Amino acid sequence: MRTAPAILLNPEQRTALERLARARSQPARVVERARIVLLAAAGLENKQIARRMGLMPETAARWRGRFLEGGIAALHKDAPRPGKPRTITDRQVKRVVEMTLHQKPVNATHWSTRTMAQAAGISEASVRRVWRARPWIETASGENLQAQQRSGVRREAGRYCGPVSEPA
Repeated sequence: MRTAPAILLNPEQRTALERLARARSQPARVVERARIVLLAAAGLENKQIARRMGLMPETAARWRGRFLEGGIAALHKDAPRPGKPRTITDRQVKRVVEMTLHQKPVNATHWSTRTMAQAAGISEASVRRVWRARPWIETASGENLQAQQRSGVRREAGRYCGPVSEPA
C-alpha cells in the first residue's frame, strides 16, 4: 500500500496557508488548494482528504505534490494548457512589422488593421495581435535593436499602438 509523502509546515507556511484557506478575495481554486495542503499537513491521506472535501483522490495527490515541489507559490499556478496552434507564421509577422515600419499604404498616411490585413494576406485580428505584441522592440532573432534605431521605431510604432516604453 502506497502512502502519500508527508507535509511538514513551518509556522510561517502554516499561517500563510490558513490565511489563504479563509480568504474571501482569493480565487476559490486557490482556497481549495490551501485547504488540501492543510489537511495533508494534519496527517490525512489523499483518500481521506478527497472524501472530506468532495474531490477525487488524484486532485488531493496533485496539490500535495505541487506544494512539496513549489511551496505556496505553486498553489497559485495552474498547469499550462496546450491551446490552439498558431496560424500565423514568423515570416508573416516579420512582413507585417517591416511593412508597418518601412512602407506606407497607397492613398493613406498610415496603415489601418484592414489595409494591413489586406496587404499582408492575413486577418485583421492577426494584425491587431502583431501590433499589440510590439515585435519591433526586438528583431526576429531576439536580439535587441540598436539604441539609435529605437527612437525611430518608437516614433513610428507610436502611430499604431500608442507610446512604446523603454524595454527593461
